[in-house]
Amino acid sequence: MEIHSSFQDLFKKEVFIYFGDTKTSCSFEATNFPVLFITGPESGFSKQEYQVLQQQAQGVKLNEYVLRAETAPLTAASILAWKKCIP
Repeated sequence: MEIHSSFQDLFKKEVFIYFGDTKTSCSFEATNFPVLFITGPESGFSKQEYQVLQQQAQGVKLNEYVLRAETAPLTAASILAWKKCIP
């Protein structure tokens, strides 16, 4: 696991970035790039974080409901592996 020092550092790598977004109907797509999935706190992303994510990442809906901070990453990893989106 890699720990980044700032939110902006996440976008400096050559990876395909997804983030959890209950406002979209998009799902994961296969990619040849490494995948980064960003989950936020249970209170949601800040307005500024959400705007940056909308511009630089693909929002995907994991569930009809907001997932807990502990379960969202596990759900995302499971779906990515099941859909074979992880190279």
